[in-house]
Amino acid sequence: METENAQLREELAALRSKAERMASFNQSLKALQGGYARLANMLGGERGFIEEVSSTTQQSSQQVLHGLQAHNELLGYARQAEDHIDGLKSQTEQIGNIVSLISGIAQQTNLLALNAAIEAARAYEQGRGFAVVADEVRKLAERTSQATADIEHLVEGIGVKTDVASRAAHQLGTLVGESATQGREAADSLQRMLNQLIRLEQVLETASLIGFAELAKIDHNTFKFELYRVFLGLAEKRSQDVNDHQHCRLGKWFYEGDGKQYFSHLVSYRDLEPPHAAFHQAAREALLQKEQHNQAAAEQALDVVESTSLGVIDAFDHLSQSALAQVAKASGKA
Repeated sequence: METENAQLREELAALRSKAERMASFNQSLKALQGGYARLANMLGGERGFIEEVSSTTQQSSQQVLHGLQAHNELLGYARQAEDHIDGLKSQTEQIGNIVSLISGIAQQTNLLALNAAIEAARAYEQGRGFAVVADEVRKLAERTSQATADIEHLVEGIGVKTDVASRAAHQLGTLVGESATQGREAADSLQRMLNQLIRLEQVLETASLIGFAELAKIDHNTFKFELYRVFLGLAEKRSQDVNDHQHCRLGKWFYEGDGKQYFSHLVSYRDLEPPHAAFHQAAREALLQKEQHNQAAAEQALDVVESTSLGVIDAFDHLSQSALAQVAKASGKA
């Protein structure tokens, strides 16, 4: 009898030791689970920061491009002004030539009037009327000479100012052209920075996915461990306590979180849903059959829990590989 009691005590001690080890392992899993959760949250926060920086850089690039467009328009106006000033300069030179011609004609007219006055003086009384006309012609020639001198002076002033305006317009066009070149270089630099930020954002998205995938694997193993503890009589859990596949951490990520936002375009993303839904259904079924004392059916449901859990892990691995391939492809194009 003592031997049997001693053996029973040893078996109880062994069971107690196994239970303690299982509890310790469960705590380790939960600690690892918390670590991966913090990693996923941190990566998500960094991704948000990169998105904000990317958005700001894109806005800056757009502003530079708008400024560059304004510079190009200003450069066009400066060149038009330079062309108009060159045309005005040419017309001023033509006016100067015409004034010179008129001045020459006035001088010839004055000379002819003087000769006519001399001839009229020789003719005495007969040439008096002619002398009056010659004098009027001389006075007209003098006024014409004075007017042409004034015009010539004005034309010279216009010519000087036109030269100054032409040089200023040329300098303005040069400065605007240099500024436009610098603007294009700045826009190109911003665009390269934006491309790098986009690639970094994709890398962070993929890193976040991989971190969340590991977290989901730990979630599944922790859940299975709790399920086995229930079947060993070490924990309590009812079938109605099992969430459906849309309200667990993975479900929220899949249906309304980062998974849907960043990875729903990938084919492997959709492959994740069937095994995940089947996993929750099988877990609920296993507990329900246990509650109804159908041990064989409960064990069959546990087998489905194992197989669908592996299916979730495989789907996550494929999704991570697809995301990595997408980043590699984007980097190759850059």
